[in-house]
Amino acid sequence: MKIITVFLVTILYLWTTTSGEDFENGKEICSKCECRKTPDNKTLYINCTDRQIKHIVSDWPENSDNIVATFSQNEIQTLQTFPGSKSRIKLVFDHCGIETMEPGLFESSLGVFYLDLSYNKLTSDALSADVFKGPYNISEYQPIPLEYLNLAYNQIHSLHKNVFEHTPNLKYLNLEGNDFRVLDDMTALSFSLIPQLKIFNIANNELTDVSENVIRSFRSLIELDISNNDLDFVPRGMGILTSLEILRMDNNPIYFLDDETFLGMDDILEISARNLTKLERIKTNTFAQAKKLKKLDLSQNQMLSAIDDQAFLNSEKLRELNLSNTRLPTLLPDILNWSELEVLDLNYNEFYCDCNLYNISQQLSEDIKRDQNGPYCKDVRTSFSLEIYTLTNDICMEGNYIPNFIPKPHTGSKLLRISLVLLTVMIIVAVFIAAILGFAKWRAWQRNQGYPFASQIVYNPITTNVHF
Repeated sequence: MKIITVFLVTILYLWTTTSGEDFENGKEICSKCECRKTPDNKTLYINCTDRQIKHIVSDWPENSDNIVATFSQNEIQTLQTFPGSKSRIKLVFDHCGIETMEPGLFESSLGVFYLDLSYNKLTSDALSADVFKGPYNISEYQPIPLEYLNLAYNQIHSLHKNVFEHTPNLKYLNLEGNDFRVLDDMTALSFSLIPQLKIFNIANNELTDVSENVIRSFRSLIELDISNNDLDFVPRGMGILTSLEILRMDNNPIYFLDDETFLGMDDILEISARNLTKLERIKTNTFAQAKKLKKLDLSQNQMLSAIDDQAFLNSEKLRELNLSNTRLPTLLPDILNWSELEVLDLNYNEFYCDCNLYNISQQLSEDIKRDQNGPYCKDVRTSFSLEIYTLTNDICMEGNYIPNFIPKPHTGSKLLRISLVLLTVMIIVAVFIAAILGFAKWRAWQRNQGYPFASQIVYNPITTNVHF
């Protein structure tokens, strides 16, 4: 009997020791990490950054309505099931080297609404519906209240079609800096399970397109970031996103912006289109559909040399415009209502001083012109640089001095369209006439082939030698 007792005690000790190694002691977490409460004692902040932590805490401190726990820069290879709590919990596990996650991560803790897993080693196989399932209830797993999920800078190239099966409340999803080259059908199906998504970040991948199947899943989307990809055009079908307010598409090799680019985006308020490396021209009616647009950033487009005269049609609400660091030689004074702008940046361009820039400067508010580091233009008559906001009407006396080799904005777009239509009609008519003539000639050849005496008769001259 004594031997059995000793054996049981030994087993119990080993089990206790092992279990202690599997989890960080929650009751001692504030002695190992920094803890502080807000003055009203409703929110507890736990900062365990870089504390050589390898496991999840066994339980959370009590008596707090909200818990914000940060475990950045630790060595947590496997993310374990979160401890139970009635608190509303925000968790940060960035830069922890996480490779796997246990199934039922949220089964005991339905208070987790925010989870940051950025800058880890998670792959597509590490993400599944089982990881995000809630507690089992009668015949199915309960959905979890997770609203914010940051998976940026991992090693994900695709998503399982049911990965978000238990996260119908997800409103923020960050997939920036992963290995997506295409958003395949399985990934598109996974997005259909999160219809309440408001903010989606797919920047800094290697995408060449975003299909309509993907876009169709995001009808409630308010903010979209597709920057730093390999897109050579703005994805067609973006007009489906009728609730979209903020669009970021910087650092893509996009060739053009035209009247279909923002078609249907009636509620768009802010567009950032910086450093579109192939963009040379902004065409007529490009922003005509964006009637509520307030902020537009077109800076760093170093190939941009022309903006057509009606590019900003219906943009009466535009208040902030950044056109710095482009190849624009001038701007047309009637492309938008310059007097309504509150913020304007025209620095680092290749402007030539002309009457257009003078007229624009006369429309700008004094708050903008008060900037002592305002934009400059080159006076080709003197080769001096002049500050645009201080130009006088003398620049208009002898006409504009833009060199001929600088491309001019299109001002006759309607005439150009009419000419193209007429040319197209003429080509179609010419092709039709040529087809009729060709057909007639072919029929004549067919008739000759069927005629019974169609074979050629070759006449040889008879040579007669006559001697007198």
